[in-house]
Amino acid sequence: MKLLSCLVAEERMDAINKYRILLIDDDEDDFVHIQDLLNEIGSLRYSLVWESTYTDGLKALQEQTFDACLLDYKLGEKTGIELLGESLGKEFACPVIFLTGLMDFDLDIKECKSVPQITL
Repeated sequence: MKLLSCLVAEERMDAINKYRILLIDDDEDDFVHIQDLLNEIGSLRYSLVWESTYTDGLKALQEQTFDACLLDYKLGEKTGIELLGESLGKEFACPVIFLTGLMDFDLDIKECKSVPQITL
């Protein structure tokens, strides 16, 4: 019985020490690539949650707790900037890292400045 208690306690500690990362990206190839990159970090314990649509990503960001969010710039008809702007004012406090395949730094700055609460 004592061994079982120790195993349960260890599982709880593993769950507590995991980083919960939300990936909002409509491209499954990007999800697989990011998951592979995170797997290469042997000491990192994480739980990667992937949402592939604007709506599901917004819902997850607003309803769950994450340590970080990786947010794609282009999400179908809308953008990650729009998603972040819509989610501001709601209860969430994780850092957001924007992902983009675009190579237009001026556009990145312009878009980020369109949401006053974003710090560059």
